[in-house]
Amino acid sequence: MYKDFNFDGIKDLAIMDGQFSCYHGPSFRIYLEINNKLTFSPEFTRLAQEYCGMFQTNNKTKTIHTITKSGCCWHQYSTFKIVNNIPPPTLIIEESAGNAPFYSTTTTEWDRNKKSKKTTKTLDLEYDGLSKILSFNLIKNQKQVVLFSMNDLALNYALIKPNGTVEFSFPVEMTGVDSNFKLNKTKNTLTFKNKNATYQIYQTSKESKVSTIGILVTINGRNYDLKGILNSIEGNLEILKDLKLNNLISK
Repeated sequence: MYKDFNFDGIKDLAIMDGQFSCYHGPSFRIYLEINNKLTFSPEFTRLAQEYCGMFQTNNKTKTIHTITKSGCCWHQYSTFKIVNNIPPPTLIIEESAGNAPFYSTTTTEWDRNKKSKKTTKTLDLEYDGLSKILSFNLIKNQKQVVLFSMNDLALNYALIKPNGTVEFSFPVEMTGVDSNFKLNKTKNTLTFKNKNATYQIYQTSKESKVSTIGILVTINGRNYDLKGILNSIEGNLEILKDLKLNNLISK
């Protein structure tokens, strides 16, 4: 391939040396035309060896783009900007579905020498095997509380922001953490603990008509009562009384 890779107006050379990129894709050795001489570039070659096939160039933005993946559940998209014939990354986006029905996107950006990293998570409530047990919105901030089970095996909790991203979910992916939910059938409450916080979801009824719903959060001895919007309720906490889930303890 005879093409300008470093955006200096002079064509460079890419020579296919086998199929050593991801998933047995084509790989290339890159030679830059510098001072009227083709010079091997290990930095450009890495971009044509360690990703999926040959990198793509954008002459308008003067950037290089790569993609790599691992199976169906992890993809990485990277952007590079040329500095003195070296292509350092300026943006890397990683998308992961390894913990479905949760999906995470991690964005890493460089502004000169300043690096920032941000991860957002979403929840697919239409995912196969997901059964929604209870959901409602909080009065204070309109965040959505969701209780659901996966394949009728385990109970999960998620707090979703109005923009659709997950603020917090339980169980958390940490070893040594109690991932159990405790159901009080008499009081119709569901309790779980995360680090120094205790969460208690409550739902009371009067003459088969729901009167209150919310979450009581206790942190360092202080209580916070996060009340729910009654007309936003879908499902019922009492459904748990008839379910046998591996992380649900009933009394």
